[in-house]
Amino acid sequence: MLMKQKTSRRAVQMVFLVSCVGTTAAVAGWAAWMRHADHGRRYADSLSRHFSTSVRIHQTEHLQPGKIRHTAFELPSLSGSQINLSAVSVTVHRHRAWCEIDVPELRVRQEAFPEFWKLALRCAHLSGDGTAVPWRFHADRVIVQHHGQELTLHDVKAGLESSDEQSRIWFEFEPAENSADTPARLRLTIPQTASNSRRLDVNTHGHALPAWLFHGIWSWGSAFGEQAAWQGGVHVTWHGSRWRVQAAKGTTWHEVPLQETLAAWLGGQCSGQASLRLNTAVWDGERLDHAVGRLETDAGAVNSQFLTQAAQLLGPTRPAVRAGTQGLAFRRLAVDFELNENGLALLGGCEPSKRAMMIAQDGSALLQVNPGRPLEWEKLIGARVPPGTPRIPATETALRAWKRLPMDK
Repeated sequence: MLMKQKTSRRAVQMVFLVSCVGTTAAVAGWAAWMRHADHGRRYADSLSRHFSTSVRIHQTEHLQPGKIRHTAFELPSLSGSQINLSAVSVTVHRHRAWCEIDVPELRVRQEAFPEFWKLALRCAHLSGDGTAVPWRFHADRVIVQHHGQELTLHDVKAGLESSDEQSRIWFEFEPAENSADTPARLRLTIPQTASNSRRLDVNTHGHALPAWLFHGIWSWGSAFGEQAAWQGGVHVTWHGSRWRVQAAKGTTWHEVPLQETLAAWLGGQCSGQASLRLNTAVWDGERLDHAVGRLETDAGAVNSQFLTQAAQLLGPTRPAVRAGTQGLAFRRLAVDFELNENGLALLGGCEPSKRAMMIAQDGSALLQVNPGRPLEWEKLIGARVPPGTPRIPATETALRAWKRLPMDK
């Protein structure tokens, strides 16, 4: 009887050791392996293949079965001094095949935006089962830096949605903290049936964004000076390597420096900041196809050289100002324009009844234009060519204009 009791106790002890202690040891070993660098490296290799770029992960946690959190990321292709991902947390839901990306604050240099664009396109590529892996991103703040300037974007959200028909990457943010306005939005749509076709819609929903955000991405976004601000929307379509941009009605560049735009073209001095509002505009790649809009400001100053050279090109009469006059203040500059392959047509906008008046001072005209008569491109581009030159020289400025304006090639 005693032997049977001892045998029973030993059997119970063995069951306990196997079922409890053994299981605990196995779980502890599993947990240690989950935190081991080699295990995190396996997930990093998987993400590297998905994003087609090198990914490093320094910490991996298993929150629950099928839910994994990766922290302390490195993307060498985006790192350098451009972006810090050390505070990024990525939670992968393996059973539902999607991931969440959270970060309290992200600092990024604007120069990294083209790399982000490439990474976004990689994220939308089809996976093995025919759909892209969905993800969600949230940051309390993203601080964009560019040449000593900073822009803080609040409540930044982004994500990838995928279906059998298309993949869609969306991005939205608030330019001001605790704003009740509709956030600025960007949506990139990629049809699954045509991988070389894409559509991008951008709408600032009334927010004005610094033009330097477009530096290196779209040359026309910052074409009127990086200190300008851009407000409105664009619709971009790609078919293979060719792309086309259409501006929404009312798209406006604010704080356009007249000295770096009008005066740089015509010569002389023209100070002040203007707004340039588009009624319609279409670009074929970087080349402007046609545009209709208005340039205006309520204050500024010019000198006689600017007025004389502008009148020779644009106007029917010479300005009644003394040569050498400096700092001549005006109360209004306004001009409606239409630009297409035929040239540039202007209408003065200072007074509805005087469509020749482009720059006004106390009711009188400082500068007039020929209303509605198109100025040919050769004359416009040749405005900065020395007199007596038989043809427009192939300078860098002339070649850049030749590529970007709707001239007959």
